[in-house]
Amino acid sequence: MVINSIPFLIEVVAETHLPTIAHHYDFYWERIRFSINAVSDYLSMAFPPNLSNIEHVVINSAAREKLAHRRGISSINVPNVLDFHNPPAVNDQRAQAFKRSIDLDPDDRIILRPTRIFKRKGIEYAIDPVRELRPLPCKLVIPHEAGGEGFDYPDWVQEYALDRQVDSRIVQARIADPWAGRRNAEEEYTLWDIYPFADFSSYPSRVEGFGNAFLEAVYFKKPILINRYATFVRDIEPQAFDLVVMDGFLNKKTIAKMRQILESVTHCGKRVNANYEIAMRHYSYAVLQKQLNSMMINILGTQVPQHLKRVVRYLTQRIRGDT
Repeated sequence: MVINSIPFLIEVVAETHLPTIAHHYDFYWERIRFSINAVSDYLSMAFPPNLSNIEHVVINSAAREKLAHRRGISSINVPNVLDFHNPPAVNDQRAQAFKRSIDLDPDDRIILRPTRIFKRKGIEYAIDPVRELRPLPCKLVIPHEAGGEGFDYPDWVQEYALDRQVDSRIVQARIADPWAGRRNAEEEYTLWDIYPFADFSSYPSRVEGFGNAFLEAVYFKKPILINRYATFVRDIEPQAFDLVVMDGFLNKKTIAKMRQILESVTHCGKRVNANYEIAMRHYSYAVLQKQLNSMMINILGTQVPQHLKRVVRYLTQRIRGDT
């Protein structure tokens, strides 16, 4: 939705007093590049609006506090979720076809970096382990586009990988949204075709709103290398996931843990199964359904009518989290 249409939507909500849930992922004040702008009146009025008929939802504890401090708006913290009560359906043929399409050998060990190529994603920290894990035949796969924040960093990342003689595969054109349905099932792949053949998910971001790629790796039962970004430390780490953790830098101990997991199927299996059980308790659709029920009661000031309960069930079935 373009910026000049959102104030119009807010005006409709304000004038009709329509009960509304506003789900916020990123706030403009969280990005330095938006600090100087020519639309401060729009931002103050609509990003987000302070209206009594709106129930505000954020995805991490820090956002909840900042929203209250900056705008005097209370909110509910609802983390991203996935359908952990129903494991992913894996299409082995699609997964193998994608692997062949980017010229990967059967013996290659795949380190997946499933995020866009932005500086805050710390892509270089995904490159270094591939070099340090030699002689294991590891390849780095990045199935997302570059350029959303310019090309200086993506170009540097490719140079960085070449300097360290790391084989990296940046796949851009053929990756579709796994929740949108394939527009061309014969040519397009989704992340759901890529996760199954990954041996490790590398997630050394400096900054994240929550961590969709983290939950996806847990969902597909992949071991994870993670950097202790602020939201992870505060909202996710207390759940006691079994991860390979770095704190802003890589050391020999971190690499040794990665190597141990890659070389031991039994050790890896215990770790990823335990993580899946934790995620089922804290980041499943059942958790989301309880929170949606609570939000409906807050908005309506009464018990949720039967027809809205059906809406909640439908939303629970459809919501797959932010990407």
